[in-house]
Amino acid sequence: MEKIHITLIGKDDVLAAILAEQGAAKPGFQFSIAPDSASADPASDVFLLCDNAAPSDGGPLCIPITKPIKLAPLLDSAISGAQLRRLKQPRNLDEHCIFKPFARIIDNVATGRSVSLTEKEACFLCAILDTGTTGLQRKDAMTQLWGYHPDADSHAVDTTLYRLRQKLQEVGGLDPCLINDASVYKWVK
Repeated sequence: MEKIHITLIGKDDVLAAILAEQGAAKPGFQFSIAPDSASADPASDVFLLCDNAAPSDGGPLCIPITKPIKLAPLLDSAISGAQLRRLKQPRNLDEHCIFKPFARIIDNVATGRSVSLTEKEACFLCAILDTGTTGLQRKDAMTQLWGYHPDADSHAVDTTLYRLRQKLQEVGGLDPCLINDASVYKWVK
């Protein structure tokens, strides 16, 4: 998964030092500091607002910091907000089809066709798209999406894959893009 980029807006040297330390300790995070939201990196997922820092006009999630600071809940809020923001972002499956994870819909803008996905189908497709070229291993899907033991004898993944392929075919012939290569699920354009 991509790094979560958190930007501290305003001047708080102590918090900046703590966040720099956290950033070095956690490979999934990237921290930066900016004097105001106008000079902050727009690619940030979350802005932490110190003192009287003004929120941005859209874009990243803005979390005001109140003192005393409890770092763990603050980082939990930032991570949850960043993950939710990413989940809501539409993803292009090809030049005509757009997957809207939050709405659980795939739209074909060329034909006007649309198909609804179940929660598991949408989560499965998100997980496959998030893994990129490395793909999602079946055992990871079993544990992360279904909560099963990796060696459990279940057809949940197979059934979801079958139904998802049917819907991909229905909306725009995208079913060949979803491949199963030795129990590794990948999206290829």
